[in-house]
Amino acid sequence: MGGWNANSSNSFKVVDRPYATWRMRTSGDFHIYITVSTAQGNRYLQYTSSSNTTPSGTGNYIKIGLGSTAKNGSWNTITRNLSDDLKKAQPGNTLKQVNGFLVRGTVDLDDLYFHDGSTGVPTETPTPPTSGKPAAPSGVSAQRSGSDVVLSWNAVSGAEKYNVYRNGNYISTVSGVSRYTDKAVSNSAYKYYVVAVDESRPTSDRYSNASAVVSVPAISQASMVLSPQNFSAKAYSGSAAELRWTQAKDPKLGTAVAYDIYQDGVKIKTTNNGNSYWLSEGLRPDIVYAFSIVAQYSNGEKSAKSETIRLKMQNGSVSY
Repeated sequence: MGGWNANSSNSFKVVDRPYATWRMRTSGDFHIYITVSTAQGNRYLQYTSSSNTTPSGTGNYIKIGLGSTAKNGSWNTITRNLSDDLKKAQPGNTLKQVNGFLVRGTVDLDDLYFHDGSTGVPTETPTPPTSGKPAAPSGVSAQRSGSDVVLSWNAVSGAEKYNVYRNGNYISTVSGVSRYTDKAVSNSAYKYYVVAVDESRPTSDRYSNASAVVSVPAISQASMVLSPQNFSAKAYSGSAAELRWTQAKDPKLGTAVAYDIYQDGVKIKTTNNGNSYWLSEGLRPDIVYAFSIVAQYSNGEKSAKSETIRLKMQNGSVSY
C-alpha cells in the first residue's frame, strides 16, 4: 500500500493518497482541520466530536462530526476518505492535494498517515500500549521539615503521575515530579505510600502496586526543635555536591550552632560555627546521592532531619 507518514521529512504536499488515518486521545472538545487543494480552490475539512457525521458546507469550510466516542478519553483510530468527505458536501468538487493538518484543543495525537485506502490502515502498525502494570515506586522516604512532612521517591519509567496516600487514604496526585510536601499534618504519627500512574497503558494496568509503607513518628512538644529550612543541593564540578540551607532559629533555643550532614542516611560531617553551607566532595558521576541535615543548638538539643534531597551527580542542579 502506498503511503506518506506525516512524521517523515517529506514536504507536506500529498497527492494520490486521499485517505487520512490517525490515532488520537482526548476527553474534551476539539477541532481538527485538514487543508486541501481542490478543483474549486482551497478547502478546510473540519472534524469535531459532533454527532452530525454527514459532511456539510458550501464554502471554504466543510464540517464533519466524528461522534462523541472520539472524546471518550481512550485512544481511537480515525480513518477518513478525504475525497468522499469533500464530494458529499460539495458534489461538483474534486480533491487535488492535501496541504496540512492542524489540531485545536487538548489532544494527544500519533501515527498520522496518508494512504491510498487499499487496506484502510497504515503500513506502519501503531505500537500497542505497554502491557502489565508500571513498577511500584522505590526508595520512598518521608521526613519532617518544620511543620510539614516531605516525601520523595525514585521516578518510575513511563509514569506520568503519582498518587500519594496518608494512613491508607488518598491525599494528592503529583505530575512530572517524584516528591510531595504534605502540609496538612500535626505532631501525630503518619504512614505513607505512593502509587505510580501510567495512562498510556490499558485501564486495568494503569496503576502500580503500592510502594513500601514509610512511617513518620509522632513528635512531642519537648522535641519540637526547629529544623533547617530551604535546604538545597546541586552538583558541583561532577564530583562534589554543594549543600545550602537557611540557618535554623528556634524561638526558645535561639540560632543553631552546628549542623550534622547526612549522606545516604550516614552522618559524614558536623559543621562548626553555625555555617549554613557544605561542599561534599569525592562523589562519583551518574550516581544518585541522598542528603539531609540536622540542626544542633547550644544546649545540646537536635532538630529532626530536614527534608531529603536526592541528587544525581552531573553538571548543573538536578534534584529528585
